[in-house]
Amino acid sequence: MPTAEESRILALACGAPVFHLLRTAYGIDGTLVEVCHTVMAADSFVLSYTLPASRTATR
Repeated sequence: MPTAEESRILALACGAPVFHLLRTAYGIDGTLVEVCHTVMAADSFVLSYTLPASRTATR
């Protein structure tokens, strides 16, 4: 459930849930290159991801 600030910023109706999406991306050498934290209204989005297979597992 959202914090009071998230509800205010996103103009959510009382009791509306949110998604907290945390995505981390790594370079081919394993170096962290990006962190993205997104908060979105759960009733407004459908999340769908297609991730390419890696030839070499680094984690």
